[in-house]
Amino acid sequence: MSTVEKLKTVVAKLKRNRFDTVLVETKEDATRKILDIVPLHATVGMANSVTIRQLGIAKALQERGTSVLDPVAPSYGLAEFKEELIMPTLLKATLGSDVFISGTNAFTEDGKLVNIDGLGNRVAGIIFGARTSIVVVGRNKLVRNVDEALNRIKNTITPTITKRRNLPLPCAKAGKCLDCSVPERACNVTVIVEKRPPLTDLKVIVVDDDLGLGWDPAWPQDRIDRIKEKYEQFDWPYVPAWQEFKERSQKQSG
Repeated sequence: MSTVEKLKTVVAKLKRNRFDTVLVETKEDATRKILDIVPLHATVGMANSVTIRQLGIAKALQERGTSVLDPVAPSYGLAEFKEELIMPTLLKATLGSDVFISGTNAFTEDGKLVNIDGLGNRVAGIIFGARTSIVVVGRNKLVRNVDEALNRIKNTITPTITKRRNLPLPCAKAGKCLDCSVPERACNVTVIVEKRPPLTDLKVIVVDDDLGLGWDPAWPQDRIDRIKEKYEQFDWPYVPAWQEFKERSQKQSG
């Protein structure tokens, strides 16, 4: 079975699970689809997602006049960042937006979405809060089942991210999950969306391209390297932002 045929089969499974799902060929197609879905005068909340940044959708929405709430925007100049709207406030504000846009860590062959979060804001935004939630996922995030998804996220993807961002986490050093208990733990919340939540208009855009960070370790190394290279072009400077966030939070609580 070709990749396109497999993706079509998975899209059918996602639809059976009540997700409003479409398959597109390129990230440009995904961007156009989102622009078609999002009302001009809506407020759009953005998740911290490299997949979404690879689309350039935040800038495209703003250029047409749509209001965008993006907690990571200060690092990319995508939106005005007012001093009084520090990161925690922006993170909570995205959950009350008209539309929430996010990637997903993995999607399964039987049509489920699997995500693991540190803070929980991304998974919360996907399943409840905004009237419409849009999830964009590249073909490289496809896994056989939930067990494979959790194994890949915890033992391949998360250690890669934490090591790249130089975070003081055991998985960054070990290269695999050690089920740590440190305060900065990256895997605090696991959400498996088996069916579309009834109060959320959850749309899934599957892209026949590699987006975000996701791969099977058994894949050819050149494909894995290309995925990593494209990811690193859009990964935000996490450590300075995280340090600033902690310092400002400590000042507020003090």
